[in-house]
Amino acid sequence: MTKRVISVFLCVLCVISSISFIVSAKENKEYTSDNFLSVADGIIAWKKADNGSEPDGYLINDKYLENAGTTPGDWYPIALGRLGIQDNNEGYLAVIKDRVEERYRESGRLSAAKATEWHRIALAVLAMGGDPTNFGTDENGAPINLIADGTYDRGKTTPLGRQGINGWIWGLITLDSMRYAVPDGAYNTRDDIIVE
Repeated sequence: MTKRVISVFLCVLCVISSISFIVSAKENKEYTSDNFLSVADGIIAWKKADNGSEPDGYLINDKYLENAGTTPGDWYPIALGRLGIQDNNEGYLAVIKDRVEERYRESGRLSAAKATEWHRIALAVLAMGGDPTNFGTDENGAPINLIADGTYDRGKTTPLGRQGINGWIWGLITLDSMRYAVPDGAYNTRDDIIVE
């Protein structure tokens, strides 16, 4: 009797889940790039209002630049660059370069534990038109290479995977963002990152 009740319950469950799938498939709407750009424009307008920018002014104003080099401060520049929207790119690059150089003079540099600090900042620099492979100088006057330090040579200081899977995933995304070559003698190869 119990097997019969369970069987009937499972059959009913399968039928109900199939019906909800059919209903959701019928309600599916196709979106165009114009739909996405309209949403992006709305988000940008909201953020401009949030940080005191004029509607026709820069999103990346002085108030916004206070957050450059932080999680909330770097994702909008990445999005603007990906959308091809010109903003205060030069201002962002100047401020983030100063912040990176300051943090490279500290123990742990951008982060002792989070490789994604390098990934996010490198992607933001790239999106704003900068070169993350030569971005300022460290305390010894050597060029800062955010790609090397955050991806294939990260393991020389801290394992790329110390942060978990995010370090590996964003390391690969960052490495592949411009199809950067991994030099001979690097701590990790691209394949090492994929295997992890």
